[in-house]
Amino acid sequence: MVPQFKLTKLKIDGFEVDAPVGLSELLNKAGAWGPRGNVDRLNQRTERRNGRLVTTFILKKKGGE
Repeated sequence: MVPQFKLTKLKIDGFEVDAPVGLSELLNKAGAWGPRGNVDRLNQRTERRNGRLVTTFILKKKGGE
């Protein structure tokens, strides 16, 4: 069974804010916290573009796909 988490705060660019209502439920239903099976690792890069923060997630699959 995949654990269920309760997300209460987010830290964005040094500012702490309350998590939007329903975000925990959305992530839990999507299985975002569970094992990825064929994924070897998840790379994350956050950068500022045109005055906005953009986070890019890159999934590296096992077997070099």
